[in-house]
Amino acid sequence: MVCTADMRFNLPQKNSIKVLVIHAEETVPPQLLTDSGIDGHTFNLEFVQVGKLDTIKRKARIFKTDAILYHGDLTLAAHLEYVFDLLRTDLFPPIIVVTQRGSHAIANEVLEAGADDYFELNTCPRLSIQLPFAIRKAVRQSKLETHCHHSLETADRAQQTKHDFMAVMSHEVRTPMNSIIGFTDLLLDSPEDEAQRDYLEIIKGNAYSLLEIMNNVLTYSRLDSTTVELEEREADIALLLEDVRETFAEETQRKGLTVNIHIPQDLPTEVITNYGELRHAILNLVGNAVKFTAAGSIDIELHGYCNCEGKNQNQTRWTYMCSVKDTGIGIPKEEQENIFQLFKQIDSTSTRKYGGTGLGLAICRKIAEILKGEIWLESQPGKGSTFHFSFQASLTNVETRHTYSLENHLNNRHTFAKTTPLKIILGQPNNKHRAHLEGILKQMGYAYTVVETGLDVLQTIHRDSFDLVLIDANIPQLSGMETTQLIRQGQGGIHNRSLYICVLSDDPQRIYNPQKHDGIFNACLPTSTDVAQCSSMLIKAAQHMAKRGMRKAG
Repeated sequence: MVCTADMRFNLPQKNSIKVLVIHAEETVPPQLLTDSGIDGHTFNLEFVQVGKLDTIKRKARIFKTDAILYHGDLTLAAHLEYVFDLLRTDLFPPIIVVTQRGSHAIANEVLEAGADDYFELNTCPRLSIQLPFAIRKAVRQSKLETHCHHSLETADRAQQTKHDFMAVMSHEVRTPMNSIIGFTDLLLDSPEDEAQRDYLEIIKGNAYSLLEIMNNVLTYSRLDSTTVELEEREADIALLLEDVRETFAEETQRKGLTVNIHIPQDLPTEVITNYGELRHAILNLVGNAVKFTAAGSIDIELHGYCNCEGKNQNQTRWTYMCSVKDTGIGIPKEEQENIFQLFKQIDSTSTRKYGGTGLGLAICRKIAEILKGEIWLESQPGKGSTFHFSFQASLTNVETRHTYSLENHLNNRHTFAKTTPLKIILGQPNNKHRAHLEGILKQMGYAYTVVETGLDVLQTIHRDSFDLVLIDANIPQLSGMETTQLIRQGQGGIHNRSLYICVLSDDPQRIYNPQKHDGIFNACLPTSTDVAQCSSMLIKAAQHMAKRGMRKAG
């Protein structure tokens, strides 16, 4: 005898459950109604003879069935196979199987196939109690699961709504904040008296602090979303580390800190990875090292190994580990386990003295999980800390290695164009963002051509040769995307199909998505970019130009 009904559930009211009874015989067996305890007084019943599954599904939908009761002789192969077909149809409500004859083997097969319960008419003496109870239990469980599923969907929608709200609000605040920072940079390079310079430095410092908070809140909200979009593209880790070092160059020079980068000479650094997330994590780690180190040095080390056993190392995944070591204040042992938690800092005095929100390391942990790596630390109070961040990446097929260094180029910003020569066309309407970008290019010593429509970009590059196209995403008369697609198709001249194209956008993360746009852009910058971001992009454009030259020569 096989009777698996659980007797602990409270029973729902009579006639509240609709049961579709599927019977294999031409008529409903009297024993099924007299001995089983199911009748019109206890359930709302609808009977249907075995037939095509589509017909059964339609009948169940019209009847708004809460449960299905199948009755047949499962010792017959045809009846048993029909039950399996019924159970494989996931659109049905709970299914309970009643057979005239059966066995333990058949019971196990049916239950493993997904039946909610199984009974044998001739061997279950308390069937009139247990079968109605099993039906009610299965219906209740099904409704509970449906409720949980709907609740989860509601929670996911709420989470996505929160993420969308944060993205819109952050974008609306970040755009003017980037303009404040950009124009403050330009003013600082102009001759001003000391009082005005001090005021500008205060404006710039507070703007950066606010921008950092907004970026961290938005990043954590995005990473915490259930629909994180991963953006994999080619990147040079060595150049990324140089870029990060340059980002903090001004602060490290002011504090007298030495920042060293150590990369083994034979370590491949050109990879395919989630560049934006990786850069954000390393920026956070190096930023913390700079913030909490008053004197001494910061060492950034990169190591890696191939995740293979005798395979071609150029065609497999690698695991890299970036370690950031400082000579700062260190972290007490009792605080080290909690340091990666949300909004966690060493103590309240560190917030007042050093600033920050306690989001940075929580973000790093999220990114490490996304990149299939780990993050951990070693630290001694008063001696400094070492944060280790591991991640996985695939090697590119590029044989050459980047040899440009931001540090070498930015020592004297005004000679940047001499060491990194590029012929540039800027496609952007005449507005404050163009004025800001033109100010940066002029400071670096670049001459450039300016046009105001996408059509003008196409016509100009068709007449002349350029190394770099800077184009606004919302440029009139062909958008930035449309213009770029036409350039890649050869509409700007066959020789320009592989031009380095950088799109300028108020929302770079949305625009620059290689998975959606097939990587037609080489880079994307915010419309109110800063000098470090622009310099890094120009170096990559020069590297791209050099590779184009090598391919043409070959």
